[in-house]
Amino acid sequence: MRKATLADKSHVVTLLTDAFWNNLSVNYVISKNGDKRRKINALMAYSFNLCQAFGEVFVTDDMDGAALLLYPQNKRTTFLTIWWDIQLLFKSVGIFNFRKALTREKIIHRLQEQGDKMYIWFIGINPPQHGKGKGSKLLTEICQLAKQKHLTIYLETSTLNNLPWYKRFGLTIYNQHDFGYLIFFLRKI
Repeated sequence: MRKATLADKSHVVTLLTDAFWNNLSVNYVISKNGDKRRKINALMAYSFNLCQAFGEVFVTDDMDGAALLLYPQNKRTTFLTIWWDIQLLFKSVGIFNFRKALTREKIIHRLQEQGDKMYIWFIGINPPQHGKGKGSKLLTEICQLAKQKHLTIYLETSTLNNLPWYKRFGLTIYNQHDFGYLIFFLRKI
């Protein structure tokens, strides 16, 4: 894996849009009105921007996978982040979903322990490349990075089929929540 650059942004956004197209958690947050692809693209672009600013973005060497890592302890509110929030509101979440999205984010942050951590916001592989070990290689390298940095990994998933996969890497479920779909909170200490 290598660190993504701004030149990789369009590719990463498209890849993650495809990877999370049917994801319950992503579809819960985005507005139901209008072009779904455009809305998921806007969410992934927002996430890319925040992770570039306050975390790290990685791509696999063959560009078939990407991971957006956020270090919440580094996150700051700036004029630029406020601008990104406004863009997310109008391009992806929508006015009517805003409260729902904020409530969801508050619950996620409340359930994560305080202190320094690595939050895997999104990790995805180009759908035609699933089952070829690319996601496992990417997650292995992310786990090694977290260990080097002495950081606990946090993530959540609404995809039940992913739970055994995450468990193989030492992530454990520490909580779950029902948003009309079940979301599982995982960590690796």
